[in-house]
Amino acid sequence: ENAEITMEMNPCDMTEAYLKNALEQGVNRISVGVQTNRDELLVKIGRRHTAAEAEKAVNRAFKLGFRNISIDLMCELPGQTVDDFEKTLKYAVHLPVTHMSVYSLILEEGTRFSQMASRGILARPSENDSWAMYQAMCRILPHYGFERYEISSFARTGFQSAHNRKYWKLEDYLGLGPSACSRIGHERWENISNLRLYEAWLAADEPVEEKISLSPKEEMEEFAFLGLRMKEGINGREFYQRYEKEIMEVYGSVVKKLVKEKMIFLNNGNIQMTYKGAALGNYVFEQFLLD
Repeated sequence: ENAEITMEMNPCDMTEAYLKNALEQGVNRISVGVQTNRDELLVKIGRRHTAAEAEKAVNRAFKLGFRNISIDLMCELPGQTVDDFEKTLKYAVHLPVTHMSVYSLILEEGTRFSQMASRGILARPSENDSWAMYQAMCRILPHYGFERYEISSFARTGFQSAHNRKYWKLEDYLGLGPSACSRIGHERWENISNLRLYEAWLAADEPVEEKISLSPKEEMEEFAFLGLRMKEGINGREFYQRYEKEIMEVYGSVVKKLVKEKMIFLNNGNIQMTYKGAALGNYVFEQFLLD
């Protein structure tokens, strides 16, 4: 009855009819890929919309009745400066949105950007600029009422993403549509990405491309490094309830090492990342992979 039902949308698809149909089907939260307010950067990353179209789409959704709107933004894009990113943040906070997720560009193997990077012709921000961008979002977004509750997720009070928190707490969630991921019990699966194949398989069988059963070790690892993504960190009591082991029994040496490096700290039985640790999250997460 109180399920959060989020639909991902591209700005150029968000016509009045499209949005009304989503509302009628029970969608009560939307996530929109805005990415940046610089048109030249949108072209570089292959987006079909302009910044003006994204703004109109978000405003149209609000006007039609959506009151829980999330947007995705990107940093560390080719040619993006710290000033560009700060302007994008200040543009975004004045949209009628309740939640923002900020992602850095990941160079996937085999993509055009990955090939350009290997040839040394991709203009990526320096490490100093990347750090400055991270600091900017942690400074600017809270100033406008968006509190950070996860490494790169910010929400107004009462609008933390329910499904995101389920990912990070290893709870059940259901994903529908091409490429969507789900987790029920100890199983996790991903739907096939091709729309036509998805439709054909859906008519005959489950449209699942890959299904895996997580071992206790894999679950423990995921509970640890996904829990660290959240501001409150790994809950020691929940860890014990799940695995019947104290977290320090499993990760004691890792915790001591990262505390010494000022990456994490202990707080009433929880293990939380410091500001420095959150900025270097991938390094911290790797330490919680068991041999």
